[in-house]
Amino acid sequence: MQTTTAPAPAPAPATATTNDLRHGITIISGNERTTIKIRLNDECNNGHEDFSITADVNEERKNGRWVNFMAGCCHDHILKLRPDLAPFVTLHLCTHEGVPMHSAANAFYWFAGFNGGLGQQYHGGSGRSGNSAEDCRRIFAEHIHATNEQVAAIVAAMPRTELELRAVLEDHGFLAQWKGEADAAIAMLEQWTGKKFKSTATRGLWDTVTLEQRAEIEHRRASGYYTPEQVAARDKAKAEAQKAAKLAEIRADLAKKIEKEQRGTQVALYMTERYFPSFRNFIYYTHSNTISFNWSSTEKLISRDEFDQVVAEADRSALPEGIEFTYQDRPKY
Repeated sequence: MQTTTAPAPAPAPATATTNDLRHGITIISGNERTTIKIRLNDECNNGHEDFSITADVNEERKNGRWVNFMAGCCHDHILKLRPDLAPFVTLHLCTHEGVPMHSAANAFYWFAGFNGGLGQQYHGGSGRSGNSAEDCRRIFAEHIHATNEQVAAIVAAMPRTELELRAVLEDHGFLAQWKGEADAAIAMLEQWTGKKFKSTATRGLWDTVTLEQRAEIEHRRASGYYTPEQVAARDKAKAEAQKAAKLAEIRADLAKKIEKEQRGTQVALYMTERYFPSFRNFIYYTHSNTISFNWSSTEKLISRDEFDQVVAEADRSALPEGIEFTYQDRPKY
């Protein structure tokens, strides 16, 4: 295997700083050339710098041309060639402080997936394509960079909401752990690039649990909020509320359909009683509460005088409230 790394630029002055660190590594093995790209910057313009490690993999053909056949987050391929780049794979899409993307929301999604759903409608194990509890646990651990022992400790703390999970992660030192991982990776990039990193982030990805929120969590624990009986009671009440809301939605939808049908029937009876079979080239649109004339190309056209007569003599008390009449000389389509 031949490895070629782009020469590092001359070290920048000690006072020079940047929020954009980039490093490239090219590895040629047989007829395969892999270009690994590592960066820490705000390339997405989202207000904070993120780590990224991707690769372009090309294959040399007989005519000497290099043809791309794989690109992007080829992390398994990268680690096969350079196991020492594992820290950057772990930090892929994490901020310069090591905080994972959608850190708390994604963590709770997968955490609920291997803890019975925790009353959530959607979680890592829900739906037809839901993951197994084992896979949810593995993805959760990978997402927060946790060991099996750390995951077990988090489970033992029994968080039941995203807020409670955030508090547990803070209590178990994950913010400091993520920061340490990021600082070590930044040091490697600084050594490779000869530049000093300084963040210009305007926002972060972690909302620290406030003292008031922690007091509420402690109150719940002291009051037995987390006992199996109270948890089961809340889950049952939540399920019943969701069921009631769904039933109300179904009934409301049915009422709307019935109301539309009633209006349509009311118009059909009115027009048939007064004008059938003189003319039938009209249609009632329930969504706009409008009778439109000359909409069909297969029926006899209605004259403007006939339309004006219909409107003038309309008994609006026998028609849906607020109904409108529209006329066109001939069908548009």
